[in-house]
Amino acid sequence: MPGIEKRFRAFVDFLRTRPNWSEAAAETLGVNGPQVTRPDPATLQPVLTLALSGGRVEVGWKWGPARGVVKALRIEVDRGNGWEFLTIDTQPDYVDTHPLPATAQKWKYRAIWVIDQTLVGQWSAVVDLAVSA
Repeated sequence: MPGIEKRFRAFVDFLRTRPNWSEAAAETLGVNGPQVTRPDPATLQPVLTLALSGGRVEVGWKWGPARGVVKALRIEVDRGNGWEFLTIDTQPDYVDTHPLPATAQKWKYRAIWVIDQTLVGQWSAVVDLAVSA
């Protein structure tokens, strides 16, 4: 099965971040090696990408080092009226279903990680996209 080793290694890396992980579990799985230290939530910063597809803005994001540390991503948008809440997303990626404007505009997006309804880490860099219907 192509890619099975890569997927298994990624799964083991994920397991190492779990609170119940132990050296005994590593021994049982035969994956002894350096332990993964969890990143400090205060230093985490999401990375967003934008694409226009089918008349919708696709907001791309990945868990990256935040996997297993945070629960969700808060995304905000500025459509020319200041920053507004867009969504709390728990699965990459997000599709903004807001209708595109008749005249060209620049929409801006930013995001921050969420743990138990608390914003943590650093805001992402602001990304923007020219949109029109």
